[in-house]
Amino acid sequence: MGFKDIADIINEYTGEDMTVNKPEKSKDARALELFLQGKQLVEVAIELDMPADKVEELHVQYWRLSKLGNLEILYLM
Repeated sequence: MGFKDIADIINEYTGEDMTVNKPEKSKDARALELFLQGKQLVEVAIELDMPADKVEELHVQYWRLSKLGNLEILYLM
């Protein structure tokens, strides 16, 4: 029997959820995840309620992190 089994039994008995809540990710991190999923800039801006300037800035950072730095150079020209 493992810890998950014990937690499930306690949850069933008490009616409470004993799972540990992970801290919520920042909007920046969530934006990078959405870019990774192939979402468009406008979709990210709407979903995260972020201004266009910030979304564009994060998209350039996404390119950099994804080793697509050449796109950044072309974009800034």
